[in-house]
Amino acid sequence: MLWTTKLDWPRGLSIAMTDSIPLVALPLKLFAGVLPPRFSAIELWLVLAYMAQPVAAVFALRSAGERRLVPAVAVAAIAISMPAFLLRQGHSALSSHFLILLAIGSYFRMVTAGAGRRWLPPALQLGSFLIHPYLSFMVAGMLAAAPVSLLCRRDRRWRGAACVVAGGLALTAATTALLGYGAEAPSGGFGVYSMNVMSPTHPKFSEFFAVPDTIWGRSPWAWEGYQYLGVGMFVIIAGAAVTLGLSGLWRLLRRHVGLVAACLVLSALAVSNVVRVGDWFVVDFGPVPSFLNQLRISGRLFWPVAYLLLIGSVALIMGRARSVVLAACILLLGAVLQVAETHGMRVAVDANFRRRNTEPIDPARLADLVAHHAHVTVLPTEGCGLEPHAPAFLQIALAASGQGATLNTM
Repeated sequence: MLWTTKLDWPRGLSIAMTDSIPLVALPLKLFAGVLPPRFSAIELWLVLAYMAQPVAAVFALRSAGERRLVPAVAVAAIAISMPAFLLRQGHSALSSHFLILLAIGSYFRMVTAGAGRRWLPPALQLGSFLIHPYLSFMVAGMLAAAPVSLLCRRDRRWRGAACVVAGGLALTAATTALLGYGAEAPSGGFGVYSMNVMSPTHPKFSEFFAVPDTIWGRSPWAWEGYQYLGVGMFVIIAGAAVTLGLSGLWRLLRRHVGLVAACLVLSALAVSNVVRVGDWFVVDFGPVPSFLNQLRISGRLFWPVAYLLLIGSVALIMGRARSVVLAACILLLGAVLQVAETHGMRVAVDANFRRRNTEPIDPARLADLVAHHAHVTVLPTEGCGLEPHAPAFLQIALAASGQGATLNTM
């Protein structure tokens, strides 16, 4: 159902492998005859992702038990100002961080009410896979943590939660097999697109600090592991740590064993088998099992950990503080700092939304040329659209798709 020969002709490919968001692409095919020429849902999806981000953050916080106004405002402001989220603006599918926040909220609801809302975990699992498989893996980690935590508490409700999670995974597996997600083999790369251990504290793109690209200097793909948390996040994490104390931290970790395990696994995969700390190469653990290449760009997998730090810290500060006023001030200070520090990133996002793609080829002449041909050959062929000649290629590909012509590359 997702296979097309219009791209990578004559072999063809599955759009599941092209970040085309099948969840949107499949329904839109029903309206292909009435949609405007060259219609694209990419910008609409980005708008949805940005609108859903703060809403999902508040949902996660309320699911964790904190329902007051000030923490909701703070968590919404920080969530929409997470540097790793703002950096993904050029990638519509991977901008859907709201799915991670919804999964975190679902975890807290399941450990509170057992199975919780039974429809939400399966819907999140399937929906996230039809948006982007990387996000589906992160969502699965958050959801699967719930029955593990309940089991370690010796809470009998773990069976219901496990059935809900397993049902969602089974539904996703069946649907994706039907749609042909296994049509392509992974191309390797695990350990190349990884997260530097120092990335969460390295203030790249910060308005407050001017730093050299030391942790990115050795690898041109290290930006895929960009995970800077932000000054505002550090303020609320520090506030939560002081509020909680070592004994409280130990009790909290024991209560959420499944979540701790999921975060450790995701963090280890993000760092990968090739460990770098700052500008230093530390160790290479050697070849990894081939199935890990399904997670080749593993540096992204730290995103759920970052959002858990956000939700958990805000909930802890408000839930354990002796002074509600002081706690609210800490949260508002963190939110203000986070928003201020990421001002430049938001300006860049706004500029990208407003700017039309550079068209190095005259659009009228190109459209006229493509209109007379059923197939377009582009040499050299493209990889991920980041090559120096990408603007011209993307313009040609768009013109070819508008005419329904086949293209030899993707």
